[in-house]
Amino acid sequence: MPEVTINQFASDVGVPLERLQEQLLEAGLAGKQADDMITDTEKSELLAFLRKRHGKDENAEPRKITMRRKTVSELKVPVAGQGRRQPRSKTVSIEFRKRRTYAKRGEIEDKLRQEEAAARAAAEAAELKRQAEEAARAASAAAKEAAEKTPEPATAPPASTAETGQAEAGKAEAGKAPGAALETPPKAEPDPAPAPAPARPAAKAGKAPRGRKELHVASKGAGRRRRKTRYPPFIQAPASNQHGFEKPTAPVVKEIGIPESITVSDLAQRMSVKGSEVIKLMMGLGAMATINQTIDQDTAAVVVEEMGHIPKLLKENALEEEIIQATAEGGEQVARAPVVTIMGHVDHGKTSLLDTIRRAKVAAGEAGGITQHIGAYKVKTANGEITFLDTPGHE
Repeated sequence: MPEVTINQFASDVGVPLERLQEQLLEAGLAGKQADDMITDTEKSELLAFLRKRHGKDENAEPRKITMRRKTVSELKVPVAGQGRRQPRSKTVSIEFRKRRTYAKRGEIEDKLRQEEAAARAAAEAAELKRQAEEAARAASAAAKEAAEKTPEPATAPPASTAETGQAEAGKAEAGKAPGAALETPPKAEPDPAPAPAPARPAAKAGKAPRGRKELHVASKGAGRRRRKTRYPPFIQAPASNQHGFEKPTAPVVKEIGIPESITVSDLAQRMSVKGSEVIKLMMGLGAMATINQTIDQDTAAVVVEEMGHIPKLLKENALEEEIIQATAEGGEQVARAPVVTIMGHVDHGKTSLLDTIRRAKVAAGEAGGITQHIGAYKVKTANGEITFLDTPGHE
């Protein structure tokens, strides 16, 4: 950009001259008058200062770009009224406004990457929690099984008072001097046995006690509740934003069948293109046609070749020829004599001409000299046989 004066730069930017001089002074470019020149470097320094002042980085790029588009069109609206001078319709202006915001692709990718990392971390945490719960459950089940398998220790009956006294006496005598006589203490009578508890009346055979139902328990370990199988939580993989359609790298060449006459719309449909493209191509070739106009086979073949496809010329009686060839019987062909019919008015010499050719006198033998019926004659010539049909001239 060429160097300009401070005054001209202020007018180009749309800022008052005094305001521009103040900004230059704050940016460290003092002593600039209205007629002084400003270089590109000074403009860059001023721009960097203003960006930092407004809280923006010097190399920061816009993250979002918003585009606004406004279009105006006209629409004809019918007007009620039957007057001759009053117009039948009026024109109304319609304004369309469109707004599109384009975000920076790097931010979207970072956001998607963060979401994928968070989902992966949550899945790992859920898996660790599930494994810890299964380990704790397995440990509790193992401890429970060990407790059930361990037998209970047998409880020794309480010793009687007499036996206790004897044991104490023996210990006391053992502490005396050797040689002392051992005195045997009298035996004490054993305590009477405790009275047995009254037995409950036995239930009738085949019937449970009143108010109760029989409970049949299976063998040990069979009635234990089964542990449910827990499957890992289903984690849906994040869908990629890439579409599945791939643009073909090479043009698709088709073989287009063209009948003897075809419309422009049918030809465009067979080539999978719009009818306007075919019309535009024909205009370039010097042929004016509408979309419903019928064109001949040669013109259609030229259009197909110009569009990059292969034309295939079709015949209307192609199917009939195929059927005839399929049903034709093979065999040796035998030549037959050609048939010549002689026709004309009465008494004009038909039979006489035939008599000359075959060297006969058939006309002399006819009743009244007139042929009454159709007659067939075969004549042998140097080139082969010929069959002649003689016809009567009268009705």
